[in-house]
Amino acid sequence: MADMNAKSDYEAALVEQIGQLSETIGVLSEAVRESPLVVGSRKQPVVNPAARELAGLHRTKADLERKLLSCRNPFMRV
Repeated sequence: MADMNAKSDYEAALVEQIGQLSETIGVLSEAVRESPLVVGSRKQPVVNPAARELAGLHRTKADLERKLLSCRNPFMRV
């Protein structure tokens, strides 16, 4: 029984983290839309750091969603 409670707590924590990441992604997406994708000079262009951070958050969210799916269905290969 304790194992089931730990599993449900783990699932709840994953869902909460995914929700927080979704909110952060939404706010950061607005900031990225309003700013140029590439900053710097022509000789040394730099990808906007906010866009790079946004890509990392999307990867993290996808990883958490895969963990949640595998937690809910252990026979499913993710």
